[in-house]
Amino acid sequence: MHQYQSGIVKMNDIMINQYISGTGGAKLDTEIADNTFASKSTVKYNFTYIMNVSDSRNGFLKCTNKDNQILVDFINV
Repeated sequence: MHQYQSGIVKMNDIMINQYISGTGGAKLDTEIADNTFASKSTVKYNFTYIMNVSDSRNGFLKCTNKDNQILVDFINV
């Protein structure tokens, strides 16, 4: 995947913020219009991915800790 993306992975009662970015090396993927991906349930886990942002740009993430909260900013290059 060659684009910036942020979303939430839900697995049973666990929620994980996921961020994807990269500085290139291949053709950019187009933005994804549908913001929710249903998951396949397994015997042990039920996965869901909810996409918050899909942006067809290369870049990197600047992560900072402010008051014990991780802040993530996408830097376009």
